[in-house]
Amino acid sequence: MKLAVIVTPEQQVPPDDYGGAEKHCDILVRELLNRGNEVDLYAAKGSTCPATRVFESRECRMSEEQFLVDEMKNHEYDCV
Repeated sequence: MKLAVIVTPEQQVPPDDYGGAEKHCDILVRELLNRGNEVDLYAAKGSTCPATRVFESRECRMSEEQFLVDEMKNHEYDCV
């Protein structure tokens, strides 16, 4: 399956310090990859999660959410 995971663009994935959603996102992406899926990650600038492809925000700010959503619309997925 071709999947997309999007997380708030405030902290990179995985986070350097605290970042509950970003840590869970990293775990989810790694497990989906281990199960043979293709996973694109839409996350904050500086993310190092080993997704199939990582699409980063321009800045680590919540206002970058729309930028990531617009980028995601350029691709087709089985599940988001």
